[in-house]
Amino acid sequence: MWEKDKKQFGFTIVELLIVIVVIAILAAISIVAYNGIQNRTNDTVIQSDITQVSKRIELYKAETGSYPTSAIVSGGTLDIKASKSSYSLTNTNARNLGICTVLAPGIEKFAVLALSKSGKWFYKTNSGPIIQGSTGWTGNVGQCADFGILNTETGFWGLWGAESGQVGGWYPWVKS
Repeated sequence: MWEKDKKQFGFTIVELLIVIVVIAILAAISIVAYNGIQNRTNDTVIQSDITQVSKRIELYKAETGSYPTSAIVSGGTLDIKASKSSYSLTNTNARNLGICTVLAPGIEKFAVLALSKSGKWFYKTNSGPIIQGSTGWTGNVGQCADFGILNTETGFWGLWGAESGQVGGWYPWVKS
């Protein structure tokens, strides 16, 4: 006697491979979307910090009659704080949050600039909105020229970042 067809349970290799491929595609899409959201969040936090620092500088001017001639880091007169986890700390010898000020008598001008983990950098001058930088990030006094503050008339104060090979660190700075 012939046996009737036996019912087999389980999945074929082809079915398993299809499921694995679908899961891999969904995971890849999720990772890309998450990275994009994270970069936009870091950029937004950086812009918020720039606004906060600019307001502190303007408040200092309202109280003293002039912009500060040095960056007074966290806990000082300006009491500047920043969301450190949103800043890029991959550039050696470069500051990741800084202030450029004009030191020439009679000229009152400043800019606050910062480098996000996304690789974008932003700045705000005393006379304008926050703008995304269009040149490469240097994080030093030369960057001040990008927003009309010339090297001959500026002081640059880096507030935080990685310097002298201390990548991954977060160090307060004084005038460079």
